[in-house]
Order: sequence, then structure tokens, then C-alpha cells
Amino acid sequence: MSLLQIHSDARRAGHGSQAMALLVAIAERHGLHIVANALPLAHGNGCLDQRTLTEWYLGFGFQRIPDSAMNAIIYTPARLARIAGTD
Repeated sequence: MSLLQIHSDARRAGHGSQAMALLVAIAERHGLHIVANALPLAHGNGCLDQRTLTEWYLGFGFQRIPDSAMNAIIYTPARLARIAGTD
């Protein structure tokens, strides 16, 4: 599964976190990885900066993809992580 963007006009209201929790649950249920680029869509006006956005994704269990020019991250479902021995 590729995540292109999460956008909400009501910033900091928890909508992105709710959407991410749903996506992670779907990935877990179906054994799917989620790949995304942790890049802010906008700056200022309550938008998350690069560091905070990356930490937000990491809080959902994503991991950084080393040497990514686009700050790529990946979510690996628990059962796949156990198989690969990465949890």
C-alpha cells in the first residue's frame, strides 16, 4: 500500500491520527506494508515540520528507509516483521 498524503482542513484535530490508525489496522489485517514519504505538504499555520512529521509516523510503527532522498518510511505488519526477524 502506498500512502500519498493525509490532508485535513481542521489541523491538529486528530483526523490524521484516526486515518493512520485505520490504515495500520488494514495493513495488519491483510499483511500489507505501507510505504510513504514523510514530507510536509505545507509549512506554517499549524502544519507539522519535517522532524515532527517523521516522529508522528514512527509513533505508528513506521521505520525509516536508510539513505532515502525523500525521507521514505515503511510500516511492516507485525506478522511479517516476526517472519523477517525485525521486530
